[in-house]
Amino acid sequence: MLVNKPKLSEIIKLNHIKLSPSSEIVDKPIIFLHGLFGSMGAFNLYAKHPEIKKHDRTSYLVDLRNHGGSGRSNSMCYFA
Repeated sequence: MLVNKPKLSEIIKLNHIKLSPSSEIVDKPIIFLHGLFGSMGAFNLYAKHPEIKKHDRTSYLVDLRNHGGSGRSNSMCYFA
């Protein structure tokens, strides 16, 4: 079944935290997606773990739609 893309007014804001690296070096970020139980805060421990921090990259902790502190919607369709 083909579903129409949502209108701009239906786009949901995602709750997120950005953890910046200690250096100015730009590298691919690490993205932690929360989508089941709890909230993105559960990933805080992992994002600050020495094995992750040693890569000195930007990390994003994100609550997906209808999870944690992100917006709610009756639709659960995700479009690229």
